[in-house]
Amino acid sequence: MLMLSCLIGLDGLDGGLLTARPSPKVADLGFVGEVARVDPIIFCSLIDTNHIPVVTSIAVAVEDSGQPYSINADTVAGELAAALGARS
Repeated sequence: MLMLSCLIGLDGLDGGLLTARPSPKVADLGFVGEVARVDPIIFCSLIDTNHIPVVTSIAVAVEDSGQPYSINADTVAGELAAALGARS
């Protein structure tokens, strides 16, 4: 049986997937942050309905200011994998 999937683009702001805190100030890099929390509920819901989530590395500030932060994509992938219970 052929099973089709649909790609769904997400960023960390969608469904509260990612929240961020500012990176320590080594240099003024603008709104660059670190992952503060991952809430994979929306991610899991999409997988459960045979969708393929594609996640960008933008997250919303943890202090509810609404400020988006750019986060290193490798870091986001690792944090999301950990939140989903991935094993090496």
